Amino acid sequence: MINTTDFLNYLSLFEHASKSKHFPVEIKIKLRGYLIAELEKLKDQINEVDLGEEIPELIQGVRNELKEL
Repeated sequence: MINTTDFLNYLSLFEHASKSKHFPVEIKIKLRGYLIAELEKLKDQINEVDLGEEIPELIQGVRNELKEL
């Protein structure tokens, strides 16, 4: 299961901080780094999703059909 909670929390905080004139630039830069790190974690989780064994067979079937066109 893909956990988006941390990413969405950092995204919301980053959006708020980036719009605010009260946050120091150093904090905004740190928040951007945290957001990017969470995005990388999310990307890794997406890449780890088991798509099942039917996918390669489906792709091969599509390739075969395209060859016959």
